[in-house]
Amino acid sequence: MRESAIINLVTERLSYIPRLVDPLLRELVADTPAILIVGPRATGKTTSARRLARSVVSADRPEQAAALRAGPDAVLAALERPVLIDEWQLVPDTLAAVKRAVDMDWTPGSFILTGSAQSDALAAGWPATGRVVRVRQWGLTRRELEGEVDRPWFWDRLFSGDPPSPSLTRPAPTCAATSLARSPVAFRRSRGCRLTWRADGGSGRMWIKS
Repeated sequence: MRESAIINLVTERLSYIPRLVDPLLRELVADTPAILIVGPRATGKTTSARRLARSVVSADRPEQAAALRAGPDAVLAALERPVLIDEWQLVPDTLAAVKRAVDMDWTPGSFILTGSAQSDALAAGWPATGRVVRVRQWGLTRRELEGEVDRPWFWDRLFSGDPPSPSLTRPAPTCAATSLARSPVAFRRSRGCRLTWRADGGSGRMWIKS
């Protein structure tokens, strides 16, 4: 791994916002050969997956996509596992290569696949049925933003005999705050950029009014 990639990975991990899905991802990596993280764009799927991977191949990088198209089996065999395959839907044959690899070696924690919402639709034809477990990741929740991912779920507390009391000191978030907080990418930007992000539907384009 190049020095710049190591620096980026360390920086990412130091600034990471813990997610509610993290314990499930860790459990699946320890028990399942391959997982597919699906969900809306810019909800942190790749960031969460990177924390569990030892190698990363990104199909949105032209040189890496070309290598996957030329020989996905050889590329995956050469990488240290767990292997994160980001934006796999750009090279759909990658999924079949994961299936073949898992058929040969059922070792848990071998592959993590992430992609856009389109990737879930593309996987409907699904050569990896029974070999890859789907996990859905949503945008940031209020518990995640407040750093309370270990707090018991509301329904767990309600039926355990310890129902949560209504909060009189913590106001409910506004609709604007809720929508702006869904994307980790938008959350880390300035207020003006977040508003622009929301107005453009979360595409990531920054429109500047002159």
